[in-house]
Amino acid sequence: MDFNINIWLKMAYYDPRLAHNSGSIILVNDYHVLQKLYRPSIFFINSRARFHDVTYRNAYMLIFENGVVFYEVGLFLQPSCQMYLRQYPFDSSSCNLRISSNSYTNDSLRFSWFAKDEDAVQMSKDIQLPDFYIRSHAFSKCDGRRKTGNYSCVEFKLNLKRNIYYHFARTYVPVTMCVILSWIGVFLPTEFVEGRIFCSLTVFLTLSAESTTAKELIPKLSYLTAIGIWFGVLSIFVFLTVLQALVVITLEYKSRALDQKLSISNMFADKNKFDEMTRKKIYCHRLAIKLDKTCRILYPLMFIIFLFVYYFIIISRDDGQSSSMQCHVFRSNVPDGAARALFAFSNSFKNQPPDPLEGFVIPMSKDIEIIGEHSIPGTEEKYQFESYLEIREDDGKGEFQSCPQENNCFRLRRDRIKKVMVVLRQISGPRNLPIKSCFGLLLAAGRNLKGSDMQLMDMESMGPAPQNKNVYVIAGLWNPIKESFEVLNTETPRETRVFMTVAADIIISGIEDSIRFYVECKARIYHRYEHFSSVIRRPIIEKYDLVTKMDENENIESGASLCETMGSSNENVPPVSDDLKKEESDPNQSLMKVISFESVTEQDRSLTRLTVGKNHQQMPTQLIHPADADDSDHDEPLLSGSGHVNQECSEEVMSQWEELITKWEADLENRPVNLGPLVKNGIPDKLRGRIWQWMSKVVDQELSDTYFILIEKECSCDSVILRDIHRTFPAHEFFKETNGEGQNALYKISKAYALYDEEVSYCQGLSFLVASLVLHMEQHKAFAVLVKIMFDYGLRDLYKLGFNNLQLRFYQLNRLLQTEIPQLYAHFEEIGIETHMYASSWLLTMFTAKFPLQCVFYIIDIFLNEGINTIFNISLALLNDSVHDFLELDFDSSLTYFRVTLPRKYRTEESAKRLIHRALNLNINYKKLEEYEVEYEENKAKELELMDPITRLEKDNQKLRLASIRLETENDDLAHELVTRKIELRHKLDATEEQLERSESNVVKLTRQNVDLEDENKSIREEYLLVKETCRREMDRLEKDSEKFKNIGDSYKAICSKLSEQIHDQKESFNEIQKSLLSAISNCESCSLSASEWIKDSPRNSKRVSPINEENSGIRMIQMLEKIDNQDGRIKQLELELAQTKLALVESQCQNQDLTHQMNTNIINATENNRPAWFKKTISSFKEVKGSLKSQVEGKNLIP
Repeated sequence: MDFNINIWLKMAYYDPRLAHNSGSIILVNDYHVLQKLYRPSIFFINSRARFHDVTYRNAYMLIFENGVVFYEVGLFLQPSCQMYLRQYPFDSSSCNLRISSNSYTNDSLRFSWFAKDEDAVQMSKDIQLPDFYIRSHAFSKCDGRRKTGNYSCVEFKLNLKRNIYYHFARTYVPVTMCVILSWIGVFLPTEFVEGRIFCSLTVFLTLSAESTTAKELIPKLSYLTAIGIWFGVLSIFVFLTVLQALVVITLEYKSRALDQKLSISNMFADKNKFDEMTRKKIYCHRLAIKLDKTCRILYPLMFIIFLFVYYFIIISRDDGQSSSMQCHVFRSNVPDGAARALFAFSNSFKNQPPDPLEGFVIPMSKDIEIIGEHSIPGTEEKYQFESYLEIREDDGKGEFQSCPQENNCFRLRRDRIKKVMVVLRQISGPRNLPIKSCFGLLLAAGRNLKGSDMQLMDMESMGPAPQNKNVYVIAGLWNPIKESFEVLNTETPRETRVFMTVAADIIISGIEDSIRFYVECKARIYHRYEHFSSVIRRPIIEKYDLVTKMDENENIESGASLCETMGSSNENVPPVSDDLKKEESDPNQSLMKVISFESVTEQDRSLTRLTVGKNHQQMPTQLIHPADADDSDHDEPLLSGSGHVNQECSEEVMSQWEELITKWEADLENRPVNLGPLVKNGIPDKLRGRIWQWMSKVVDQELSDTYFILIEKECSCDSVILRDIHRTFPAHEFFKETNGEGQNALYKISKAYALYDEEVSYCQGLSFLVASLVLHMEQHKAFAVLVKIMFDYGLRDLYKLGFNNLQLRFYQLNRLLQTEIPQLYAHFEEIGIETHMYASSWLLTMFTAKFPLQCVFYIIDIFLNEGINTIFNISLALLNDSVHDFLELDFDSSLTYFRVTLPRKYRTEESAKRLIHRALNLNINYKKLEEYEVEYEENKAKELELMDPITRLEKDNQKLRLASIRLETENDDLAHELVTRKIELRHKLDATEEQLERSESNVVKLTRQNVDLEDENKSIREEYLLVKETCRREMDRLEKDSEKFKNIGDSYKAICSKLSEQIHDQKESFNEIQKSLLSAISNCESCSLSASEWIKDSPRNSKRVSPINEENSGIRMIQMLEKIDNQDGRIKQLELELAQTKLALVESQCQNQDLTHQMNTNIINATENNRPAWFKKTISSFKEVKGSLKSQVEGKNLIP
């Protein structure tokens, strides 16, 4: 079932990046700004959600000065609710709403409800549901594990109960009345046959209809429901009523039939038969009546019994949602594991006082080391005490959990009530000095404090431990919200720590004055909701030296009165023990005065002050302390590839290496004698690549050539390799960039080795070793060194199928741990730490995955020089360095120590060298490794022999099943890859076939077009030849016309030249005549005047001659002038004809050129485009040109 719900989701978390000093709370309600701020990535596991967007996105954020962020957003959810309808409609449901993270594991993000119930979930009182009412609600955690890790989860549970009133009024009451109505037929007389049948059948049909209607309200189910049982039983009741009616009717029918036969029985003479028929008649009638009477009582009684059964068994039974009793089943692989669990359960129900030292890891020896004898009065006595300080915080569930502590620095969370516990015990001294009481537990921030700076805490309890009376336990409550503790309730920056001092004022039996025990430590304050994983949780230890002196003049009375005074001043002081009473009642005991009391820390500080020339008064109170290099700021492990690698090397060491290299180059097959001592201190990083190649005997080019061949091939492990290279050395700059040079080198070398070694192929963790090699040499050389390491050094045996050799190495390491460090071996056995839990990553990656780079390179140096057995030296050295830490840790804390703390110890070059020296100094008898190997094989054989055949077969079956699963997985992968490839090939084949079909259709189409084009080309060629012949004929004709016109022009030119010559001759003769005439009449004035006028009015200047001149001139002159005028007109006419002829010639030449060009163009276009229409146009154009030429020629012929 899905239901809708509107919620306001409220979250409070800490983000130090948002801390500010504005002096007020910052409100952010702009959703665009909210999208740019970090918010925890959450999602609702079993629900669909969307935001409230009316009238804008309903979300806001409050940012406090200390970085605490309060975020609230309105959501509309549609969660799914699993309904159990076996008791429908009397059912109840529990609907869960789960909130988890979609990307961050428990190590990065944890969810928890607010401490107060009313703050965690607030529900509106006006919520009403049509079918249900809310019975209760609860909230809890639902952390779970996925393939990628453990994820935090919180769960809200809503308990719903269905409203039954509707179903009572709609179903149960009407149906019950119908069933009662069906009983009416039992009370009717037997004669009413129709009434009985009609009543029962009507009720049965009504019941069937009601059952169908009720079933429509619920989905189809595979199990019975309460309402289904109700209708089923009632249907049986009604069916029995119908059946009973039929039986009664049948009996009555027989009785009547016999009665009719008896009415005519006089016809029979057989009296016996008559009596028998009478008895049968009476029996049937009585049986019918008796059956009616029985059913009148039986039906209601059975119905009432059914109602009781229905209510008390069917409805009131447990629906599986809750249980009143639980059965706990314990199963453990350890033989006595279940017994231990049962013993713990039995102890939990015993009324025993809680152990105040629960969780403390302190020695509980009851004996005090007595040094010397009792001194005589007036002499000094030296005692030594020890204190343990632990701080516990309220976890929000009413319990106190120990705060993490490392390097004398506590990790505390602000605004949480804390419990400060101080345990005091005497270590040594001339006598036993029991602690009588504590009258004050004090706390303050800083060190080198005065007594007035300390603040008193609320005392919770004090007294000797039940297990050891010499151990005194003091517990006090610390409320950090108080103003006096403000410094210790303020979050400290990442680079700083704050000093804090805890003091306890103690009264010791036999000492006159009270003594104040100081414990100084550091602390880092986190926000209230900070999550700490399982890290070191151990107390801070401080030792004290007490020097006393016996006072002869004092007696026990003064001491007793002092103790009584102190005891009476503190109501929380417990009653004095019997031993102390005996001590106080001893009249011979004298009180001691304190000469000096100082802690070991104060002694060391005094020595430091003396060396620098400072006194105690010059030492100021210290509050802030910078963070040490080894302080862990978080619980996350070091990223692989982190750490600084020293590139410097002294000249002396470098000269030694250069001398060694010179000798080694002459004989690469044999190692120099002095190589081992030099490698012990590490190979210089500049020379490391070359030395590693020589140590692994990579001298030929064969493997390098193989590498270049292999990287060109395809590999089935590509997906695994690509997944691993992104998490290989992510802290190193060379490998950070995705698809960068470093990651490409890792991919190529890993792929090449997977193809080279098909048996091992690629195994997870191999990339870390490859990355270490790539940082010092070229890719092909790194591949060659990797092959040598895997084959010559035997590292590949660890990766073989089944990991049998790896299990052997685990066994050998475990036996070496038992021999070399038995205390740690016993502790690991006790808490359940197995070798493979911490050594698998060491051996499979050759310590390259977790440790800093400087340490990794040193380990590879030793490994290449000493061989595979170096792994045992390194492993034992690592365990031996931290044996004291491991002895104080439980299972989870130990695993976290292996993962987080242990690699951090070797971040410096000095610590890494120290580890290598300790590893090489371990005297491990490698012959024992062979013995352990034989022992391992014998144990395996014995296990198989002693094992029950069924168990052995089950184990073999399990192995085969795992192998089958692995093979099935590989088969599935290969099948998936095969199917994928087939699908790809199918797609490619389909695409190719489609392309082929398209190509074939295109070929057919083009072939058809080609045939058509050939036909068109043939016809066009024929037309072309025809046009060409036509053009040729036309050209010939035009050439003839042109030749004709040319001849006409030549004739015209000859005539013109001839006429010009004639005109010239006539002009010359005219001029001579004119001159002679003028000379003849020059003597006559009138004649001269007339001649001048005649010249003026000459036909050369005027076309018409005046009659006066004609009369006055001679006939000859007149005729001559007329002839001259006629010749002038003829010349002008010839000149005009010549000009027209030239113009016509030029026009014909131009038209001829245009016609030739147009013809060529039309032929080319017709050939290229295969269009017959062009030829028609060409022909028409030729005709037009031809017509125009003819018209021009005719026009010329018409010219006179």
